[in-house]
Amino acid sequence: MIKKYIFPLILIISIIECTSEKITIKKTGIGYSTKDETVITYKDIRKWYDKKDFEKIYDTLINVEDKNFFLDYLLIESAYNINRIKDIEPIYLKEKENKKTFFKGIVSFLNREYDKTIIYLKNLGKKEPVPAYFVGSAYLYTKDYPMAIGYLMLSVEWDMPWVYFTIANFYLIKNDIKKAYEYIKKAEDACYDFEENILLDIKIKNIEILVSEEKYEDAATLALNIYKKYPEKVILYIDPGQIYFLQGNPEKAMNFWKEALNNNEIRNSIKELIKEKISLLEKK
Repeated sequence: MIKKYIFPLILIISIIECTSEKITIKKTGIGYSTKDETVITYKDIRKWYDKKDFEKIYDTLINVEDKNFFLDYLLIESAYNINRIKDIEPIYLKEKENKKTFFKGIVSFLNREYDKTIIYLKNLGKKEPVPAYFVGSAYLYTKDYPMAIGYLMLSVEWDMPWVYFTIANFYLIKNDIKKAYEYIKKAEDACYDFEENILLDIKIKNIEILVSEEKYEDAATLALNIYKKYPEKVILYIDPGQIYFLQGNPEKAMNFWKEALNNNEIRNSIKELIKEKISLLEKK
């Protein structure tokens, strides 16, 4: 798998001194530690990101200078998720204009203020793939589809799974199934094996595509397979009962939902949603 990043000519992003230990962040390779040096790679950071270990990402990146936009984003999102945005805000507001603007745009995105995201990052996104991705995603959320795909295509140089995943979602919305499959495959190919969360999202998106093609039997089979490990997420996003109902098989839908009510891995709040579905089906 070929990884392209924002500044391909620079292998080592930053070297910082921590007393006698040197910490080096690299784009490629395998991380390691010696008595004098710790090398952390993008692969290491993506592993932490998939596990949502935001504390570790924050503690690693907070003192790294000359971060690119990818590392800036990881630091900002990590700070956001551990309630430390106020700690890094003064740092970014003293940065160069593009970094200051990027910080404001990402915080707006995380707050779901997509119009503000577009205002802050639109010009920057014409030059850099990472801000382009967030502008494209913001346009997608606001249903400005021509602008969304324009900026999303500018972001493919980032070559991350979530870029291709979002483009696949765009094509699914536009009912271009062939393109949706093409980009969901690219998303899968861009993943490491350990990136469990994005790989699960990709599987769910594949099922959504099958449903849009009315391939209900295949969709239900895949959904039930994922349900064994992730019952709550399946109920929320690709409910096999709903697939059965769309297939014209309400009896199978009812049986699935009644069995799901006895699943101890499903919280009561989600079971209430299942009960509502059962109630609606009984009234039909």
